[in-house]
Amino acid sequence: MILILGRSGQVARRLIEAYGDQAVAWGRQQLDLAACTQDELRAKVAGLASSQKLRLIINAAAYTAVDRAETEVEASRRLNTVIPGWVGEVARDLSVPVIHYSTDYVYSGEGVEAQSEASPLRPAGVYAMTKLDGERALLESGARALILRVAWVYDAEGANFMRTMLRLGRDRTELRVVSDQIGAPTAARRIAEWTARVAPWWMRENHASLILNMAPQGFVSWHGFAEQIFAVAKEMNQPLKVERVEPIATSEYPTPAKRPLNSRLDCRLADRLVGEMLGERPHWSVDLKREMGLLRWESLG
Repeated sequence: MILILGRSGQVARRLIEAYGDQAVAWGRQQLDLAACTQDELRAKVAGLASSQKLRLIINAAAYTAVDRAETEVEASRRLNTVIPGWVGEVARDLSVPVIHYSTDYVYSGEGVEAQSEASPLRPAGVYAMTKLDGERALLESGARALILRVAWVYDAEGANFMRTMLRLGRDRTELRVVSDQIGAPTAARRIAEWTARVAPWWMRENHASLILNMAPQGFVSWHGFAEQIFAVAKEMNQPLKVERVEPIATSEYPTPAKRPLNSRLDCRLADRLVGEMLGERPHWSVDLKREMGLLRWESLG
C-alpha cells in the first residue's frame, strides 16, 4: 500500500488517479496535519502499516499560499517544515521510503541559467525558507527520501494560474501579466505520472536519499503562458473577451512575498538517472493542451 498525504491538493488528486486502489490518501478528515501531534501522526501511520504492507509514503501536503505565508508564518512552517520532518522520522522507524515535493523557490532565482540541484540555495520569503527547511528536516530524519523540486504547478481543477487566466479572460478585454519571471509551467498530472514511473525504481534499487529537479521542456514567462492559454482556448472555440495581454515588470505588480525571476530548472540529473523511466520530457505547451482538453469549463464560474 502507498500512503498519499494531502489528498485535496493538485498533485495529490492526480496521484490518487495514477495509483488507484494501490494507494490510500489522507486529507484533513483522516488526519489534520495542521493540528495533529507528532504522536498522533506516528500512531496513525503505524496503524496503517500494521494492517497493510506499507511500501511508500508520498508527502504531497504543503502550505502553498506564498503571500499569506508572510503573515501566517507558523502555519507555513508547520506544514512545510515540521510535518516533513515528522513524516521522515516515522518512515525511518518503519523502514519505508518517502517521496516529497519541493519547489524552485529554494534557489536564488537570479540570473538566466537553468538552476541545477547544485545551484546556490538562497530562498527569499517565508514560504521559500520553510520549504527548504522542510527538505532539510526530512533528510536529517534519517528516512530514505526522494525529493522532487517542481515549479509553476497548475491543473484542470483547483485554484491556479491557468484557471485564473481563463476566468479573467471571459470577463475582461485587457489583462496585465508579469513578463520578467521565467519558468516551465508543469501540470500536476505530469508530476503524478513521473512520480508513478520513478517510484518503483526508487523502491526497488534501495537508493540513498536524492534530490531531483523535475520540469517539462522549454521556458516561458507568465505573460507568454497567458497568451498561450488564450490561444488554445480560441482554438477550442471557447468564448473569450480578452483582446490584449499587456506585459509588465514584476516591479509593477508588487506582492507581499518576493517571486524568483528565474525559475528555470536544469533537469539533466533526472534525465541521466531516471530518463529511461520517464521517457522524453514533453514541452510544457503539450501538457497545457492536454489539461485544457480535460477542463470542465462550467467549473470556471
